Amino acid sequence: MVKFESCPQCHGAYFDAGEFLDYMEDEIFEEFQDIVRHIQ
Repeated sequence: MVKFESCPQCHGAYFDAGEFLDYMEDEIFEEFQDIVRHIQ
């Protein structure tokens, strides 16, 4: 499971470095690309 961190000041959401590397593996990378396309 991948978890997001959030900034208490700006309320932005982000991965920590280890979570991001885990998320970039094969099929998960494709899902991430789909998410980014929908955001843009």
